[in-house]
Amino acid sequence: MKAAVIGAGIMGATIGTYLTDGGAEVYLVDPFRAHVDAINEKGLDIIGYDKNVTPFEKNYRIKAFYSPDLIGETVDYVIYCVKMMHMDAAIESAKCISDEHTLQISLLNGVGSAEKLLEVYPPERVVYGVVSSGGAVLEPGKVDRNFRPGFSFMSVGPASKSRCEALEKIKAVLDGTDCTFNIYEDIDPIVWEKMIKNCTGNAICSVARLTLGRLYNDDNGAELSELVEKEVRAVAEAQGIHVGPTPRMKGKLPPDFPHVPSTAQDVIAKKQTEIDTINGAVSRLGRKYGVPTPVCDTLTMLIKLIQANYDAMIL
Repeated sequence: MKAAVIGAGIMGATIGTYLTDGGAEVYLVDPFRAHVDAINEKGLDIIGYDKNVTPFEKNYRIKAFYSPDLIGETVDYVIYCVKMMHMDAAIESAKCISDEHTLQISLLNGVGSAEKLLEVYPPERVVYGVVSSGGAVLEPGKVDRNFRPGFSFMSVGPASKSRCEALEKIKAVLDGTDCTFNIYEDIDPIVWEKMIKNCTGNAICSVARLTLGRLYNDDNGAELSELVEKEVRAVAEAQGIHVGPTPRMKGKLPPDFPHVPSTAQDVIAKKQTEIDTINGAVSRLGRKYGVPTPVCDTLTMLIKLIQANYDAMIL
């Protein structure tokens, strides 16, 4: 089994090293040359947890490339772990390592990546889903894979809504590792449950400069998050997607829970964010289906205001 992982950051390193643990031949692809060079020269150092949730550090010898065309052969799986603003370019670049049998798997945050793949590939060759985990790229060639078995998971589903042999094969590989990997014939409720998590935390933490723990233990933060959740649920329901109950925001996490959401990480680092695929996507779909989304509209505009004016900020 050969798999190319497009994007070798937190999520790419996570799926790539789990596939390596399962015996697959993995190619990591990333334009960050210092990261690629470090992986090729000394291996990819992973800080993680085993099935007993015992911390460890392990070095993985994985081939890494600046672009897919340097791989020089077709693969069985192309797994996308990039940000949505890079998805079109990633799909185009991976055509040279794909044939009529290659399964295209998107693990991007937010919604919209499956639609991009379906513009190029038939539904039976497109899979999409979510990863519930955190982490950080500590330095080139070193990643904190904060994937905790029993808590963190990967969940995917086929765009065709019908399970296929290729997807079962990758599950068999990952089931032999410490990775929790789930397949759903209808993945949309899981995707929109993750959307609730993303939309209720990312933008608010970015504007307030707070961790998730502080956000959900403040009355104003919890109430604002609950208003966002109502909008996300309404937009999902308008599409015929029902999301089951989730914990109340107030006290959802302990106050000292240290996680900084990815959008807040980008804002702190003065990078472009994925707001258009989370709160922005809720606003866009709300307009399409006639669902009011005033809180998501406001948060989206605030994040866009911030990222357009990084150099002019007074703090």
